[in-house]
Amino acid sequence: MSDTQNRFRWQDTLNLMLGIGVGVSPWLLGYAGTLPAATWSAMIVGGAIVVLAAIDIDAPARWEEWSIVALGVWHAASAFVLGLLEFRMAAMVTIGAGLAIAVLGLWALYG
Repeated sequence: MSDTQNRFRWQDTLNLMLGIGVGVSPWLLGYAGTLPAATWSAMIVGGAIVVLAAIDIDAPARWEEWSIVALGVWHAASAFVLGLLEFRMAAMVTIGAGLAIAVLGLWALYG
């Protein structure tokens, strides 16, 4: 197996796609105009995940995965911290996406 095949982790690609979804989720889930702090958080977290996952696809490093795990945990917690619980579906999606991102990051680290 070549070095490139050894480095590729499908979790990074999936996290990149989840990061895009997180970044646009305020508009898709309908809270962009109502909760500016949650909107900004989703855009920043989504953008950071996209950048880190893209870098990790090219040059995997443990710090990038740990950063993705931390961002995923924050994204899940942000539903509680930033008042997203008013929007039940948005809160469930935010918590689920955040946990999925964190689990995929851990899986890439230890899988």
